[in-house]
Amino acid sequence: MIRLAPPVRDFEQDYRDLVGTRTAAVQLTLNSASRRVFRAYGQYADHTGNATFLSPIKWRLPGRSEALFSNYVVLRGSALYGELLAIGGARCPMCGFGEVSTLDHHLPRTAFPEFAILALNLVPACGRCNQLKGTHVGLEPGVQFLHPFFDSLAVVPVLRCKFSVLAGSALIEFRIRHTYRVAEDVLSRVRFQFSRLRLADRFRAEALAEIGERRTTFLQYATAKGPVGLRDYLRTESRGYVAAHGPNHWKSALYRSLARNNAFLSGGYEQIAIQIPVAPTSSQ
Repeated sequence: MIRLAPPVRDFEQDYRDLVGTRTAAVQLTLNSASRRVFRAYGQYADHTGNATFLSPIKWRLPGRSEALFSNYVVLRGSALYGELLAIGGARCPMCGFGEVSTLDHHLPRTAFPEFAILALNLVPACGRCNQLKGTHVGLEPGVQFLHPFFDSLAVVPVLRCKFSVLAGSALIEFRIRHTYRVAEDVLSRVRFQFSRLRLADRFRAEALAEIGERRTTFLQYATAKGPVGLRDYLRTESRGYVAAHGPNHWKSALYRSLARNNAFLSGGYEQIAIQIPVAPTSSQ
């Protein structure tokens, strides 16, 4: 759940450039549609890609929706595709750890073909998040995804991690906490995205792997500086991830939790038998 800076581009020129690579017949169709498409682009920006306030264009003439839909196929072979993939760096903004490998249509092109190549609607994402998100269109905040270019949690931590040890095994739970410091509509989108993308399970798997890989480092700090030194190290790690990715990155929440856990600071990390769960498969 990472905020991205919106791409600063001439979206109308992007459209013209791509249309110019199509066949003459398709160019004629797309050029005749451009006026309404550009008006829709403005509405998308005004309403921050929120489907509650946007309606798909209804075309009277045949072929326009299909031509607009197929624009994305052409985009994938262009230089613009690579530029948009690189906007947010290597990590998926939806989960914070998956490797960016595709562009996700925030509003799916099946429902909104006019936004098939609009850069504001194309979010760099990992394949898993793209698959789980699918072609869902929500008209209310409780069934909508966060828009990485527009929705912001500012500096308010809403992702909470709870760490405990039971019978020598690490137990980690991630959840979304309620706070009045975040607008209710944004918080509703956070909860929906957290559930729909199965982030509780995916964060837990990443956190268990992280602890297992860093156990030797934890021991070194505790041996050299005691529990207080280990706590200071964990706090520094958490602050670093907050500075880089915000307070709602899973590592920010994990290290924040570990720094406050007396059992962990007192040597619990030495007895932990890390068991990395296998990520659930999906038939979608």
